[in-house]
Amino acid sequence: MKLLAEFQSLIKAVSVWAYSLLIVCLIIFSLPVSMGKTPAQIVIDRFQSDFLSSEIQLVVLAPTEAFAAQAGISLLLAFLITLPLLIIRVYGYVFPALRPAERRALARAGVTSGLLFLAGAVFGYIMVAPITLKVLYAFAGPLNVRQLLSLSGFIGFITGSIFISGLIFQIPVSMFLLTKIGLVQPSRWRQHWRTAVLGFLIFTALITPDGSGVTMLLLAGPLIGLYLLGTFFAGRTSKAITHQISLHPD
Repeated sequence: MKLLAEFQSLIKAVSVWAYSLLIVCLIIFSLPVSMGKTPAQIVIDRFQSDFLSSEIQLVVLAPTEAFAAQAGISLLLAFLITLPLLIIRVYGYVFPALRPAERRALARAGVTSGLLFLAGAVFGYIMVAPITLKVLYAFAGPLNVRQLLSLSGFIGFITGSIFISGLIFQIPVSMFLLTKIGLVQPSRWRQHWRTAVLGFLIFTALITPDGSGVTMLLLAGPLIGLYLLGTFFAGRTSKAITHQISLHPD
């Protein structure tokens, strides 16, 4: 019964955000703001101008595809706009059960994670998505074929690149948490930095097979930097835990 009551309290805490998400999504999907176009349509136009060359033609392959693409973009924009409200509601539910030190740690982790996700999303938009599209469609050139791209596939690729890049930029936070809960010692991160660097280079080489090495380094550099940042924070949290134990041996 207590678990059910806690679940109901959590649902109540986030219900305000859910209603706000729906309202903002409907506004973005249906309300024209510039030249008779909705924000979702403006974003899709921007995607086309930023990522598609004149050789690639965007097409709609099903009656519902254009509707689904605009609805998906509207939902994504609404989620980003209302995300602060969701964080506030969840924190308001969780904070009363935490000690002051835990509240400060959770707040710092949340802010850091959010900033890293935003940086990763920008990196995905500026670097990952355009480079990957350019490289992959370069294989179609020698085949002398028409380069067509479905609207849903295009939107899914761009938003997926942005979202995945944001998750990848959570590497330092993940390393910090794994060390914080005692699953991985900081020395392990330091010992295997060469393996991590090699893994990042192989990964970026696979997604950028242009042979120049420049794009590979442009993509691998931030990942290596994130790993080193995570190693630093993991070391800091380990020292803090050791210090607390020395002060309170019991």
